[in-house]
Amino acid sequence: MYTHSNKIAVRYLRILTSIAEMAENGELVSDLSHSAVRACVLAMQADEAEPIDVYHIFGDGLREKYQEVPAAREKYRAVLESAFTHMVFMLLQEEFVDRGHFPQTASGENSANAAVELTK
Repeated sequence: MYTHSNKIAVRYLRILTSIAEMAENGELVSDLSHSAVRACVLAMQADEAEPIDVYHIFGDGLREKYQEVPAAREKYRAVLESAFTHMVFMLLQEEFVDRGHFPQTASGENSANAAVELTK
C-alpha cells in the first residue's frame, strides 16, 4: 500500500522509543515527542498517505510499542501515550478542517475516541 510510509513510520517509532528511553532515564524531553510526531505525520502525508492510513500505520505501531512496555516504566509509556494523543489530535484537526468530518477507525467508531484505545 504505502511502502515508503511504512518505512517512515518505523523510522519515527525508533526516534520516539529513543525519546521515551531518555525520559525514563530522567532526562528532560519537553516536546521532542510532539516534534517527532509532527514530522512523521507530515512525511507520511507527503507520501500521499491519507489521515486514516497514518492513523493505522503509525498509530498501530505506537500502540504495539506501548503495550510491549511494562506498566512500571511510567515515563516511557507517558511519552508514547502523549505521542499517540498528539497524532490523533493532528489527524482530527486536519480531517475536521479539510473535510468537515472525522475519520472512522477500523472498528467503525469515531476516531475522537481513538486516544482511549491506546490504553486498552
